Amino acid sequence: MIARLALFGLRFETLKAKLLLGAAILSSAVALRVWDINHQRNIGAAGVIEDSKEQGRKANEKSAEDRRKSDTPDAAERLRKSACRDC
Repeated sequence: MIARLALFGLRFETLKAKLLLGAAILSSAVALRVWDINHQRNIGAAGVIEDSKEQGRKANEKSAEDRRKSDTPDAAERLRKSACRDC
């Protein structure tokens, strides 16, 4: 005896109806997995962007400090001492 499958009051007695229901459930599961993978990628990308912004902020702070040092009167002398062996 073939078991009757009822969903929302609809009967799925034929093999074709059962296959269609199975295909619908399977495609829903695949679509959910695809959405989840995309969602996880977006979370990862957001993390990479935040890390990049943090590195840029640190580089800007270091650059600002170097610019302040280069504005001092003895900057040329310090550069000559550290970069020129024969001077």
